[in-house]
Amino acid sequence: MENAKKLKLERKLHWYHGVVLNVGIIIGGGIFISPKGVLDNAGSPGMALVVWIVSGMISTLGALCYAELGTSIPSSGGAYTFIYHGLGEFPAFIQMWGLTFIAYPAGITARALTISYYVLQPVFSSCEPPKIAVKLLALIIIWFITYVNYRKVKWAVNVQMFLTTTKVLSLLVITAAGLAYLGQGQMESLAGGFNGSTTAKGFAIAIYSAMFSYSGWASITTVTEELKKPSRNLPIVILVSMGIVLVTYILINIAYFSALSVREMLESYAASITLVEKVIPAIAPVIPALVALALIGSINGSILCASRILFIGGRRGHLPSIINHVNINHSTPGFALILIATVSSLYATLDNIYTLINYCVLVDVLEMFLSVTSLLRLRYTNPQLERPMKLNLIIPILAFISALYLLLFPLFSKPEEIGIGLCLLLTGIPVYIVFVKWTNKPKVIERLTRDLYVSIQKVLFCAQEDTIPCEK
Repeated sequence: MENAKKLKLERKLHWYHGVVLNVGIIIGGGIFISPKGVLDNAGSPGMALVVWIVSGMISTLGALCYAELGTSIPSSGGAYTFIYHGLGEFPAFIQMWGLTFIAYPAGITARALTISYYVLQPVFSSCEPPKIAVKLLALIIIWFITYVNYRKVKWAVNVQMFLTTTKVLSLLVITAAGLAYLGQGQMESLAGGFNGSTTAKGFAIAIYSAMFSYSGWASITTVTEELKKPSRNLPIVILVSMGIVLVTYILINIAYFSALSVREMLESYAASITLVEKVIPAIAPVIPALVALALIGSINGSILCASRILFIGGRRGHLPSIINHVNINHSTPGFALILIATVSSLYATLDNIYTLINYCVLVDVLEMFLSVTSLLRLRYTNPQLERPMKLNLIIPILAFISALYLLLFPLFSKPEEIGIGLCLLLTGIPVYIVFVKWTNKPKVIERLTRDLYVSIQKVLFCAQEDTIPCEK
């Protein structure tokens, strides 16, 4: 037994793997569609650009806080782990529940359905693609990407590197096309400047819309245990990836406003397609494929990160221990991956999946608020904690204020949507009571549970992970 393989998540990711993973998740379908909603609420091109910059700055503040937390607590799980150490068991569980059973699966399914629509639309050019066909193709996409993640972490990362590179190149092509217009003196929407800018309420709604395109900036902290030299590489990954995303978003929006009028922007479902059709019509048919690749990259990264959060939940006893099992051959969290794919598949059966996407931002903002609160509390309760990266206190304070504002604002502007979102979050309470607080379960339940776990271990060829020492 001394020569037995030690089961654990292995550190195989370099900093550049982390950058492409983070960029690949952040730059999903949002930037191809969100500019319309941001402009509609901002009221003017000038104010819309301000919204994108402010949203990027808020996201960067949060990312910097996550860099300090991630280097101080070098364990996978991201915000779930930070909140667990900073605020305790119950807030961490609720955040984990909302992220892994609401936000991640809903986002994964919505992106898969969007890809299906783009792929099937040319086949059914005279009508809408059948819903059953769209859903079946979405399920195939979800499970295929899950299989890639199940077989090997490097496979998933290599796929992510290819898709992220393709995605960034496609955005550069779109940006170059728009900026070429600007270079010729064509300014379309930019000529209007700040004319028609919205009120403070509209500005806040626009920021909320833009934040969806920035969501995912903390994903790298969910795989800290698989990142080499996390104390050095994690801050590099976060700062480099946020810099790439911020510059990319600003440039592509300038390109949109250079080539398209406000009316064209507001009437377009996807501004990127409209821009290319106007400027380079010859390559317009390729854009839907590029959008599909962007969405596949987001699905791939989301499945990888969501499974790691579940994995840590199983390790801490917040979820059934079977989730904290590693495949013996592939060193991947097999059951956690299958669970994420299964929940995403259930969402694919619903017709109102896009309504659930509205709750993704709520969960993301709640995560940022609780994580930054954890950072501030740890500064006070555990000043001796080793902090390889320690921020100036003003940064977490600004991040706290920003998150609080984004958390409270929808309660007054969209009370019904937020109320439903909160109810979805609260469905985690019964699960918390059963799996965390109910410790003296009847022996018959324990025996049945144990037999079920053994059967799953045999089918998935997995075993409980070994204790993993933190690497500094």
